[in-house]
Amino acid sequence: MKKRNYENNSLILYISLFIIISELLFIILLTSHKEYMYKKEYGLVVKQNLITIIMSNKERQILNKNNYIYVNSIKKKYKVIEIRKDSITKNKEKYSEVILKFKFDKKYKTNDIIEIVIKDDKKSIVEMFKLLWEGD
Repeated sequence: MKKRNYENNSLILYISLFIIISELLFIILLTSHKEYMYKKEYGLVVKQNLITIIMSNKERQILNKNNYIYVNSIKKKYKVIEIRKDSITKNKEKYSEVILKFKFDKKYKTNDIIEIVIKDDKKSIVEMFKLLWEGD
């Protein structure tokens, strides 16, 4: 019996093979591609070019790894002036007070709050999704 053109299964085979290969490439991309995570902190302006931030020891280590922070989406070089360790304790976790010096806009006056973004470690997209799913 002769096969008709519409009974040919090669097109279905090629399409399913293409879908399987593209899914494998997508999974490999999700597990291997890494992006930086960013931590957002808020600082209090003490005086011109000086701010103070209350942060945990883990966040302080992240700050020590970096040479730059982001203020209003602008990369700024900073200098740590003083670290007052264990100035606040909450639920057995100790927080330190860090005083940073860097140049920022003159629109910020004493006792204003500045949002600071610090670059954290690289994580894969799957790890980021897991963090978002757990709500951490």
